[in-house]
Amino acid sequence: MLAAKSTGIPVKWIGSRAETFMSDYHGRAIRLEGELALDGNGSFLAIRGNLICDLGAHLSEPGAMTSTRTPRETVVGAYKIPVAYGRHRLVASTTTPVTAYRGAGRPDIAYLLERLVDQAALETGIDRIELRRRNFIPREAFPYKTPTTTYDSADFRGMLEEALVQADWEGFEARRMQALGRGKLRGIGSVSSSSPRAAACLPKTKPRSSSAATGNPFFTLCPARPARGMRPCFLRSSHRSSALPPSR
Repeated sequence: MLAAKSTGIPVKWIGSRAETFMSDYHGRAIRLEGELALDGNGSFLAIRGNLICDLGAHLSEPGAMTSTRTPRETVVGAYKIPVAYGRHRLVASTTTPVTAYRGAGRPDIAYLLERLVDQAALETGIDRIELRRRNFIPREAFPYKTPTTTYDSADFRGMLEEALVQADWEGFEARRMQALGRGKLRGIGSVSSSSPRAAACLPKTKPRSSSAATGNPFFTLCPARPARGMRPCFLRSSHRSSALPPSR
């Protein structure tokens, strides 16, 4: 700003990738281990997760939540898993802090769960798609209470069947062989996950208004994350409800 005022022309600064690696918040820095228990029919019985979460040199507002509450809410994913256990260790280090970014903890636990499901299919000899079909929460079971939360509605089986058609799953082997003939390796995978609304993990607040002795009203609002242009929106809303200019 000072440079722009001094020169009379717009001035901007763009950090290099090396600079942003050292200064900007990172999305995640987490080590995950897990176990999935099955019975003789391939039904899921329990899941256990062990997470070591590097929060960086200092905390961001949502950093700890994305490493604890969000993974807890989605630990069973789309599956009927009656028992879940998790150990989440939050570690302070000398690295760049982490914050909510690109899924905010959901992709992390989905990766762990789906890798466990694929490994279970490999070890039991059950087709990976069939194993998922057997263990999906059925549509008629909703609202469904998991060990950590409640899902209101979903049709996981229906969405999977539609995805298989759209992806031409049955025709993959022919495409794989064609790619191999061109010296290319082609793969395919299936992932089923759940994603609760971010607002469900945050405290709920309601706006309040009152008048001080001067007669000027003031408004109190406690958003969970006051960013992304929210302040101008609050000013406009207050202006419309009070007929006072935003300056007041």
